[in-house]
Amino acid sequence: MPASKKLQIAECSTKCRSKQDAAKLISVICRSTDIESLIYLITKGICNNPGKVTDANGRSSLHLAAAVGKLKVIEWIVTVKNGQLNAKDLESGYSALHRALFHGQVHVAKVLISQYNANISLQDYDGLTPLDHLSFDRSTFPKNYGFHFVAPTNSCGKHDVYVWGANSNYNLGLGHHTLKPSPDLNEFFRKDGMVKNAQISKFHSAFVTDNGGVYTCGHGRGGRLGHGHSESLLSPKQIKTLQEHVVIMVSLGIDHTLFLAKNGQIFVCGLNNYHQLGIKDKTELTVPTLLNSAKSKLPTNAKGIAASKFHSLFWTDDELYTWGLHAGQLGHLNNEKSIFAPKLVSSIKGNQKIKQVSSADGAIVVLLSNGDLMAINDYQTRKLASRLSAVIKIEALGGHLDTAKCKNLLVEKGGQDLKVFVLNSIGRISVWQEKAPNLTICLFNMTRELNVSDMAVHRNGLVIITKEGSAYEGIHQPKKDSQSGKLDEAERFFKFLEKDQCDAIKVKRIPFIHRGVKASVDPKGNNFCILQTQPKVDLHDLPQVEKRYTI
Repeated sequence: MPASKKLQIAECSTKCRSKQDAAKLISVICRSTDIESLIYLITKGICNNPGKVTDANGRSSLHLAAAVGKLKVIEWIVTVKNGQLNAKDLESGYSALHRALFHGQVHVAKVLISQYNANISLQDYDGLTPLDHLSFDRSTFPKNYGFHFVAPTNSCGKHDVYVWGANSNYNLGLGHHTLKPSPDLNEFFRKDGMVKNAQISKFHSAFVTDNGGVYTCGHGRGGRLGHGHSESLLSPKQIKTLQEHVVIMVSLGIDHTLFLAKNGQIFVCGLNNYHQLGIKDKTELTVPTLLNSAKSKLPTNAKGIAASKFHSLFWTDDELYTWGLHAGQLGHLNNEKSIFAPKLVSSIKGNQKIKQVSSADGAIVVLLSNGDLMAINDYQTRKLASRLSAVIKIEALGGHLDTAKCKNLLVEKGGQDLKVFVLNSIGRISVWQEKAPNLTICLFNMTRELNVSDMAVHRNGLVIITKEGSAYEGIHQPKKDSQSGKLDEAERFFKFLEKDQCDAIKVKRIPFIHRGVKASVDPKGNNFCILQTQPKVDLHDLPQVEKRYTI
């Protein structure tokens, strides 16, 4: 018999789907060199359909060839055996391009894209495209090399500022007012990357740096930018009058701005139409002005601030002060239309310390040290939930105001019902709302659970940052009264949580965000800002061991 007849003849057809054959092909590709693998596959005839057979995990020979960098094998499978270039495996939903980039085979990825037109938009089960894996920072250096590297967190200060949205009021700080449909790096802060906090509102934005400097941009009417004039700024500019202070927090209303210094001092600027600046006889302030001076007899040890459209507030360890248009949301008696200067809220003062405060246009929500969640609106203070533990952030939205206090401004039955989002340390979001006055756990419309590290809410939804650094836009969907029919995949995954008792958050992944740590959004959800840890934050020189010689 001629030598060619001695070759092993495959017993399968060109429609073979044998998982055993696929396992053999994968074994050959993984254990041999590129040329050896190719020769063996051609001569041994393991399978007549090597381009399409998959093993028990849905992996094809092309998947593994891309993962281990076998270019010759890839060329043969794709061009000769009609390999399925964009097929996904069952493990992670990875295509061959996903696997090439995940395993660092950049040369393979280049060939798959340039020569074979591999789809760069395919998403795996985590919603990541192949190029997402290329830029996804896993921060492995700190784990492997310990204290020589700094893990990327919100406290490291090295952040890039990514912005997108309508930008109609220059509040993205990009030097123009053109729409930005997807996240884009604000080049102004790229060089130093020292922004540690950012806030964005309808007409303006503010950025706090690691050394306590404050930059603002946007529409400057009424002096809300704090630069001594009412002109608009297309790009961020540092507020010079605050340079001698270390600012740690900033909060934006629609027409005014609050600044909190490290020493507890509070500064205000902007319009005073509703007395939200807390300083009498002033219609506007174009430069930040000290609010809690010694003359004012207000506490000088403020711990936090918050600004809304009609009012402002600050709190100490155990006291809350509010001022502005009083339409039921300031915590005072219904005998004054406006509170002209900061006034103590007597219903909050007590034995418990204030942990967090969130301010909406029509309500103020306070988290106390004993875990009580308190809401101030409709001229009353009420308890929404008790004994909450490990809460890292609360966000309030909505609340109705008393239209009788300002009929030419407020609309009867306008606004939204009060809604409060609560984020705990294990990354789970719960929500309280008027129609279902109990704290309800929220689940995501995904086959896996998102571990949330930060959130920012707006009228139409919320922005979510995960502990992995990914970002999502979300829409809260209250639970239905009854459910019937078959469970979908996400429901089966979370059925142990009694999904019929949980609200849903429908999420969509935000592109180009892989190392996000903090999010901000304007009240209507038209403009967004996310701080991302810089990719180079982990790149430090490895320690050099000094060589000592003895004579």
